[in-house]
Amino acid sequence: MQAWHHLILGASALASVIGLVILVRTEATPRVMKLVGQGAELDEFTAHSETLLRMIFVYWLLFCISSTLQKLTCLAGTDLQAMCQITQVITYLLTFSSLLCYPMHLFQARQTRQQVKS
Repeated sequence: MQAWHHLILGASALASVIGLVILVRTEATPRVMKLVGQGAELDEFTAHSETLLRMIFVYWLLFCISSTLQKLTCLAGTDLQAMCQITQVITYLLTFSSLLCYPMHLFQARQTRQQVKS
């Protein structure tokens, strides 16, 4: 069971690195900025969405790194292992809260668009 856990943890760390690279590449492409009121709202919405996605990927990557560091035998019983455990808990909670905020952000943005249209 330990081997499967490490394999899945490594695969998810690789996936979060790939997700970050994709987000950075899409950020590097120039966007057409609209100066109209609704366009500014749309740009703010996409900025918040990208920030939430970046937070999810970075926090999960930190969780994977701290989990891997915690399992090292040379750190057994040291303060560094305790710090890795604390970091692991905090990054897990931050990832979970960011994952909860993303759909709520999308729902709120959809409601705002509907209110503007009517």
